[in-house]
Amino acid sequence: MPFLTVRVSDFDKTLTKEHTFGRAKFYNPQNNTKEGLESIVRHDAENIFAVATHNPNPEYILDYLLPLLKLTREDIIKKVLHAYPTHTITAYYLKNSPHPLLISTVDRQEHRNKGKKIALEDLLKHLPPCDEHIFYDDDPLNIIDACALPQFVVHQVTRTDASFKIDYKQTLISYLFFCKARREEDIREYNGWGSFLSFNLFGFSRTAEIKAADALIEALKSDTPLDRTHIAALSQGRLGTFICQWQLEYGLRWLDLVTVVSPSQNFIHTL
Repeated sequence: MPFLTVRVSDFDKTLTKEHTFGRAKFYNPQNNTKEGLESIVRHDAENIFAVATHNPNPEYILDYLLPLLKLTREDIIKKVLHAYPTHTITAYYLKNSPHPLLISTVDRQEHRNKGKKIALEDLLKHLPPCDEHIFYDDDPLNIIDACALPQFVVHQVTRTDASFKIDYKQTLISYLFFCKARREEDIREYNGWGSFLSFNLFGFSRTAEIKAADALIEALKSDTPLDRTHIAALSQGRLGTFICQWQLEYGLRWLDLVTVVSPSQNFIHTL
Protein backbone atom coordinates (compact mmCIF):
# COMPACT_ATOMS: atom_id res chain seq x y z
CA MET A 1 0.00 0.00 0.00
CA PRO A 2 1.38 3.46 -0.87
CA PHE A 3 1.90 6.12 1.77
CA LEU A 4 -1.30 8.19 1.59
CA THR A 5 -1.46 11.91 2.44
CA VAL A 6 -4.61 14.00 2.65
CA ARG A 7 -4.30 17.77 2.41
CA VAL A 8 -7.34 19.84 3.34
CA SER A 9 -7.30 23.54 2.58
CA ASP A 10 -9.46 26.58 3.05
CA PHE A 11 -10.27 28.40 -0.20
CA ASP A 12 -10.59 32.19 0.03
CA LYS A 13 -7.29 33.94 0.89
CA THR A 14 -5.60 30.56 1.34
CA LEU A 15 -5.66 29.37 -2.26
CA THR A 16 -6.87 32.68 -3.71
CA LYS A 17 -5.32 36.14 -3.69
CA GLU A 18 -8.64 37.89 -3.09
CA HIS A 19 -11.77 36.93 -1.18
CA THR A 20 -14.36 35.65 -3.66
CA PHE A 21 -17.41 35.08 -1.48
CA GLY A 22 -20.15 37.35 -2.81
CA ARG A 23 -17.69 38.70 -5.41
CA ALA A 24 -17.03 35.67 -7.61
CA LYS A 25 -17.95 37.50 -10.82
CA PHE A 26 -14.94 39.79 -10.38
CA TYR A 27 -12.36 36.98 -10.17
CA ASN A 28 -11.33 33.88 -12.05
CA PRO A 29 -8.61 31.22 -11.74
CA GLN A 30 -6.36 33.08 -14.16
CA ASN A 31 -6.15 36.29 -12.12
CA ASN A 32 -6.86 35.11 -8.59
CA THR A 33 -4.99 31.85 -7.92
CA LYS A 34 -2.04 32.17 -5.55
CA GLU A 35 1.36 31.17 -6.86
CA GLY A 36 3.26 28.19 -5.49
CA LEU A 37 0.31 25.83 -5.05
CA GLU A 38 1.60 22.96 -7.19
CA SER A 39 3.19 21.14 -4.25
CA ILE A 40 0.04 21.53 -2.15
CA VAL A 41 -2.82 20.87 -4.57
CA ARG A 42 -2.06 17.23 -5.42
CA HIS A 43 -4.57 14.49 -6.10
CA ASP A 44 -3.48 11.07 -7.30
CA ALA A 45 -2.95 7.55 -6.00
CA GLU A 46 -0.74 8.76 -3.12
CA ASN A 47 -2.23 12.20 -2.43
CA ILE A 48 -5.78 13.31 -1.69
CA PHE A 49 -6.85 16.94 -1.86
CA ALA A 50 -9.92 18.42 -0.21
CA VAL A 51 -11.32 21.87 0.50
CA ALA A 52 -13.17 22.97 3.64
CA THR A 53 -14.62 26.42 3.03
CA HIS A 54 -17.49 28.70 4.01
CA ASN A 55 -17.88 29.58 0.33
CA PRO A 56 -21.19 28.10 -0.95
CA ASN A 57 -20.17 27.27 -4.54
CA PRO A 58 -18.22 24.01 -5.07
CA GLU A 59 -18.30 24.32 -8.87
CA TYR A 60 -16.58 27.70 -8.72
CA ILE A 61 -13.92 26.26 -6.41
CA LEU A 62 -13.41 23.29 -8.73
CA ASP A 63 -12.64 25.71 -11.57
CA TYR A 64 -9.57 26.82 -9.57
CA LEU A 65 -8.44 23.30 -8.72
CA LEU A 66 -8.64 21.57 -12.09
CA PRO A 67 -5.94 23.68 -13.81
CA LEU A 68 -3.61 23.11 -10.86
CA LEU A 69 -4.17 19.37 -11.26
CA LYS A 70 -3.72 19.65 -15.04
CA LEU A 71 -7.23 18.26 -15.50
CA THR A 72 -10.43 19.43 -17.17
CA ARG A 73 -14.11 18.77 -16.56
CA GLU A 74 -13.87 15.96 -19.08
CA ASP A 75 -11.78 14.12 -16.48
CA ILE A 76 -14.69 14.04 -14.00
CA ILE A 77 -16.22 10.55 -13.84
CA LYS A 78 -19.08 11.40 -11.48
CA LYS A 79 -20.19 13.80 -8.76
CA VAL A 80 -21.84 12.78 -5.48
CA LEU A 81 -23.40 15.09 -2.87
CA HIS A 82 -23.34 14.35 0.88
CA ALA A 83 -25.59 16.65 2.93
CA TYR A 84 -24.90 17.43 6.59
CA PRO A 85 -26.74 19.78 8.99
CA THR A 86 -24.19 22.60 8.68
CA HIS A 87 -22.48 21.90 5.34
CA THR A 88 -22.51 19.90 2.13
CA ILE A 89 -19.66 17.74 0.86
CA THR A 90 -19.36 17.40 -2.91
CA ALA A 91 -17.28 14.42 -4.00
CA TYR A 92 -15.73 14.58 -7.47
CA TYR A 93 -14.42 11.28 -8.81
CA LEU A 94 -11.60 11.94 -11.28
CA LYS A 95 -9.90 9.74 -13.86
CA ASN A 96 -6.45 10.09 -12.30
CA SER A 97 -7.28 8.91 -8.76
CA PRO A 98 -9.13 6.09 -6.99
CA HIS A 99 -10.16 8.57 -4.28
CA PRO A 100 -12.64 11.44 -4.60
CA LEU A 101 -11.63 15.09 -4.50
CA LEU A 102 -13.85 16.55 -1.76
CA ILE A 103 -15.17 20.09 -1.36
CA SER A 104 -17.06 20.97 1.83
CA THR A 105 -19.20 24.11 1.47
CA VAL A 106 -21.65 26.01 3.68
CA ASP A 107 -25.05 27.00 2.29
CA ARG A 108 -26.56 29.02 5.14
CA GLN A 109 -25.29 32.26 6.65
CA GLU A 110 -25.75 31.21 10.29
CA HIS A 111 -23.19 28.43 9.86
CA ARG A 112 -20.45 30.56 8.32
CA ASN A 113 -18.99 31.88 11.56
CA LYS A 114 -18.38 28.43 12.97
CA GLY A 115 -15.02 26.71 12.90
CA LYS A 116 -14.11 23.81 10.64
CA LYS A 117 -13.58 20.97 13.07
CA ILE A 118 -16.92 19.34 12.23
CA ALA A 119 -16.36 19.75 8.49
CA LEU A 120 -12.92 18.14 8.78
CA GLU A 121 -14.34 15.21 10.75
CA ASP A 122 -17.04 14.68 8.13
CA LEU A 123 -14.55 14.90 5.26
CA LEU A 124 -12.58 12.04 6.80
CA LYS A 125 -15.69 9.84 6.71
CA HIS A 126 -15.45 9.81 2.91
CA LEU A 127 -11.75 8.97 2.71
CA PRO A 128 -9.71 5.81 3.24
CA PRO A 129 -7.34 5.63 6.22
CA CYS A 130 -4.51 8.08 5.57
CA ASP A 131 -0.96 8.11 6.89
CA GLU A 132 -0.71 11.90 7.03
CA HIS A 133 -3.37 14.59 7.55
CA ILE A 134 -2.58 18.25 6.84
CA PHE A 135 -4.82 21.33 7.11
CA TYR A 136 -4.18 24.83 5.75
CA ASP A 137 -6.15 27.99 6.54
CA ASP A 138 -5.51 31.72 6.73
CA ASP A 139 -7.96 32.29 9.61
CA PRO A 140 -6.50 31.76 13.11
CA LEU A 141 -9.93 30.82 14.49
CA ASN A 142 -10.16 27.92 12.04
CA ILE A 143 -6.60 26.88 12.86
CA ILE A 144 -7.37 26.90 16.59
CA ASP A 145 -10.55 24.88 15.97
CA ALA A 146 -8.66 22.30 13.88
CA CYS A 147 -6.03 21.85 16.61
CA ALA A 148 -8.63 19.79 18.48
CA LEU A 149 -8.18 17.02 15.89
CA PRO A 150 -4.96 15.24 16.90
CA GLN A 151 -4.48 13.48 13.55
CA PHE A 152 -4.10 16.81 11.72
CA VAL A 153 -0.97 18.91 11.41
CA VAL A 154 -2.28 22.45 10.93
CA HIS A 155 -0.58 25.34 9.13
CA GLN A 156 -1.66 28.97 9.16
CA VAL A 157 -1.22 30.59 5.75
CA THR A 158 -0.32 34.22 5.14
CA ARG A 159 -3.57 35.66 3.82
CA THR A 160 -2.17 38.86 2.28
CA ASP A 161 0.56 37.31 0.14
CA ALA A 162 0.07 36.65 -3.58
CA SER A 163 2.01 33.40 -3.14
CA PHE A 164 1.10 30.47 -0.92
CA LYS A 165 3.23 30.84 2.20
CA ILE A 166 2.95 29.30 5.65
CA ASP A 167 3.31 31.76 8.51
CA TYR A 168 5.24 29.67 11.02
CA LYS A 169 5.13 32.30 13.77
CA GLN A 170 1.36 32.83 13.51
CA THR A 171 0.91 29.05 13.45
CA LEU A 172 2.72 28.83 16.78
CA ILE A 173 0.61 31.65 18.20
CA SER A 174 -2.56 29.79 17.18
CA TYR A 175 -1.23 26.62 18.82
CA LEU A 176 -0.69 28.61 22.01
CA PHE A 177 -4.21 30.07 21.95
CA PHE A 178 -5.62 26.55 21.53
CA CYS A 179 -3.62 25.18 24.48
CA LYS A 180 -4.58 28.17 26.62
CA ALA A 181 -8.29 27.70 25.86
CA ARG A 182 -8.10 23.99 26.71
CA ARG A 183 -6.35 24.67 30.00
CA GLU A 184 -8.97 27.28 30.92
CA GLU A 185 -11.65 24.67 30.24
CA ASP A 186 -9.79 22.16 32.42
CA ILE A 187 -9.59 24.61 35.31
CA ARG A 188 -13.30 25.47 35.09
CA GLU A 189 -14.13 21.77 35.14
CA TYR A 190 -11.93 20.98 38.13
CA ASN A 191 -13.01 24.08 40.01
CA GLY A 192 -16.50 22.65 39.76
CA TRP A 193 -15.43 20.03 42.27
CA GLY A 194 -15.41 22.81 44.85
CA SER A 195 -12.36 21.39 46.56
CA PHE A 196 -9.30 23.36 47.55
CA LEU A 197 -7.34 20.11 47.32
CA SER A 198 -8.44 19.50 43.74
CA PHE A 199 -7.23 22.96 42.70
CA ASN A 200 -4.02 22.46 44.65
CA LEU A 201 -3.28 19.21 42.81
CA PHE A 202 -4.39 20.32 39.36
CA GLY A 203 -5.09 24.01 39.04
CA PHE A 204 -1.73 25.46 40.00
CA SER A 205 0.22 23.75 37.21
CA ARG A 206 -2.52 24.55 34.68
CA THR A 207 -2.56 28.20 35.74
CA ALA A 208 1.21 28.31 35.21
CA GLU A 209 0.72 26.94 31.68
CA ILE A 210 -1.86 29.63 30.89
CA LYS A 211 0.43 32.38 32.17
CA ALA A 212 3.33 30.94 30.17
CA ALA A 213 1.21 30.74 27.00
CA ASP A 214 0.08 34.36 27.47
CA ALA A 215 3.66 35.48 27.99
CA LEU A 216 4.96 33.69 24.88
CA ILE A 217 2.06 34.98 22.76
CA GLU A 218 2.87 38.53 23.83
CA ALA A 219 6.58 38.02 23.17
CA LEU A 220 5.92 36.66 19.67
CA LYS A 221 3.37 39.31 18.74
CA SER A 222 5.07 42.42 20.09
CA ASP A 223 8.73 41.43 20.58
CA THR A 224 8.48 41.98 24.33
CA PRO A 225 10.96 40.00 26.47
CA LEU A 226 9.92 36.65 27.91
CA ASP A 227 10.54 35.93 31.59
CA ARG A 228 12.80 32.89 31.94
CA THR A 229 10.55 31.50 34.69
CA HIS A 230 7.97 30.52 32.05
CA ILE A 231 10.30 28.16 30.17
CA ALA A 232 9.56 25.11 32.33
CA ALA A 233 5.79 25.42 31.82
CA LEU A 234 6.32 25.79 28.07
CA SER A 235 8.09 22.42 28.00
CA GLN A 236 5.41 20.34 29.73
CA GLY A 237 1.96 18.90 29.17
CA ARG A 238 -0.22 19.69 26.16
CA LEU A 239 1.55 23.02 25.74
CA GLY A 240 4.95 21.37 25.51
CA THR A 241 3.61 18.74 23.08
CA PHE A 242 2.24 21.34 20.65
CA ILE A 243 5.39 23.46 20.83
CA CYS A 244 7.54 20.37 20.22
CA GLN A 245 5.35 19.43 17.24
CA TRP A 246 5.76 22.95 15.83
CA GLN A 247 9.56 22.78 16.22
CA LEU A 248 9.78 19.40 14.51
CA GLU A 249 7.48 20.47 11.66
CA TYR A 250 9.41 23.64 10.81
CA GLY A 251 12.90 22.74 11.97
CA LEU A 252 12.95 25.81 14.23
CA ARG A 253 13.42 26.57 17.92
CA TRP A 254 10.87 28.84 19.52
CA LEU A 255 13.63 30.20 21.78
CA ASP A 256 15.29 31.64 18.68
CA LEU A 257 12.24 33.84 18.07
CA VAL A 258 12.16 35.62 21.43
CA THR A 259 14.38 37.48 23.85
CA VAL A 260 14.51 35.94 27.33
CA VAL A 261 14.76 37.95 30.54
CA SER A 262 16.53 36.46 33.53
CA PRO A 263 14.68 37.96 36.53
CA SER A 264 17.62 37.51 38.88
CA GLN A 265 19.85 39.65 36.69
CA ASN A 266 19.73 43.22 35.47
CA PHE A 267 20.24 42.52 31.80
CA ILE A 268 18.43 40.89 28.89
CA HIS A 269 20.06 38.19 26.88
CA THR A 270 19.09 35.90 24.04
CA LEU A 271 19.45 32.15 24.45
